[in-house]
Amino acid sequence: MAMNSLILSRDAEAISLLRRVLGDNGIAIEACTGSEQFNEIVASRKFDAVFVDCDDVAGAGETLRQMRTVPSNRKTIGFAIVNGVTTLQQAFEMGANFVLDKPLSVERLARSLKAAQGLMANERRRYYRHPVATPVHIKLGTEEYENLGTTINLSEGGFAAKLPKATTIGMPIRFRFKLPETHNFIEGKGDVAWVANGLTGVKFGVIPAQAQKELEEWLQKKMNGPELLPPIFINATTKRYY
Repeated sequence: MAMNSLILSRDAEAISLLRRVLGDNGIAIEACTGSEQFNEIVASRKFDAVFVDCDDVAGAGETLRQMRTVPSNRKTIGFAIVNGVTTLQQAFEMGANFVLDKPLSVERLARSLKAAQGLMANERRRYYRHPVATPVHIKLGTEEYENLGTTINLSEGGFAAKLPKATTIGMPIRFRFKLPETHNFIEGKGDVAWVANGLTGVKFGVIPAQAQKELEEWLQKKMNGPELLPPIFINATTKRYY
């Protein structure tokens, strides 16, 4: 699955250059021209990187700060594009990981992107949740007998599942499930991280190193799945999608 990015800018030349360099690196691109639209999109979807034109779009700097309050994009790699108004220190205080000065150049952008791609890959791997329904055997709290539930998704750090019994946040859980399409079983201990809409989120605690490796390898293969849909450009004035 290709990495994806979101650009906030009104600068057609900057957007064109970003499309060129990001496209050459296999990163899908969406662009918007207003801070309000940027905030709406970031609140609804996960991105690997964002590029924010801090000095040429009203309220753009604040969008970086606000993005850091959105759980799904709290650790997204942020590039601040500045044009002589926002200082380097101010950009980092806003939440930027990298700062790009205008006028942008292919060489400088390519260098910054190369430096960022390892961080982007680590964050994607940490965040990635693969939707999958597979039976999971669990023991809640101090129970000695098993309950059978069904996973909704799996990640490196845990899973979400439909369970037959009510759970509470912090409740210890012992679990065992088979990775689909393999002969590998994942078992260990964890805790209930969240409960909502009849689902339980389990955070892994104690899990054998070999099982963790097998899970990570399985998820990595699932990440290299179908490509994303073509990029979309959102016009801030008409709010039309192209």
